Amino acid sequence: MYLQSLRITSTMPVRIGFKIQCTDTNLYLFRPVFGIIEPKETFRIKVTRSPHPKKRDKMIVCTTIVREQKESQLPSLFLKKGLPITELCVPLTCH
Repeated sequence: MYLQSLRITSTMPVRIGFKIQCTDTNLYLFRPVFGIIEPKETFRIKVTRSPHPKKRDKMIVCTTIVREQKESQLPSLFLKKGLPITELCVPLTCH
């Protein structure tokens, strides 16, 4: 198992909800998958990769502004139609 971490920093004056997606969820484990970043804060996500041959994968970080939502409401929040979501695609490499 390979363990790394990813830090996400909010430069916004509002709360940001995030969701992590991946092209191979059998190979990569992200903890947490959903979360809330408070204004001007940094959040750490643990990334674990199972030992398998090298291949190209990518992680997608989906973010949106959250108002009153609690962290437990995030999975359903990202399913809402018309919600403005920003996606950042990050290539995953294993050395």
